[in-house]
Amino acid sequence: MPFMHDRDKRSAFPFPASTVHDAGMSSNAELHLRRGVRAGVTWPAAPAERPPLVVLARAGGDADPHLARELAARVPAVVLAVAAGGARETLEWGADHAAELGADPGRIVLAGEHRGATEIAALAREARDRGWPRIAQVVLFHPGSTELGALAALFRIALRRSGAGG
Repeated sequence: MPFMHDRDKRSAFPFPASTVHDAGMSSNAELHLRRGVRAGVTWPAAPAERPPLVVLARAGGDADPHLARELAARVPAVVLAVAAGGARETLEWGADHAAELGADPGRIVLAGEHRGATEIAALAREARDRGWPRIAQVVLFHPGSTELGALAALFRIALRRSGAGG
């Protein structure tokens, strides 16, 4: 379900996040952000509490929806997946709209794979130096070397250790 973001903080998208959840199934949408950045958003299926927001920068030319769906379900988390090069726009938009997405704005996780990991590391340092947005944890990993179950467990442990997880 593609939609456009009109760059107005008050109207992130044409429907509230609560309407996208479908009886125990995760759901997806595509965001069109500044500078032509496209990010996929994946919601977990009916989480018990407000899940963290994960900004996931992927190495390839596009954001693989499979990993985003798996993380959304297994962590659980609201996942904003973007190809490397678009993490800054995605993080800034996500930090402004985390609550509207149904995520906990106090639990933002930056994640990067391969080339995306370099971008995420620099972005985390910049967010720390600017004092915004507050990043709960950073997870950097190598593509293909981490099994999905282990990767989801790594995210849960990182959140718990940061004091931002359940």
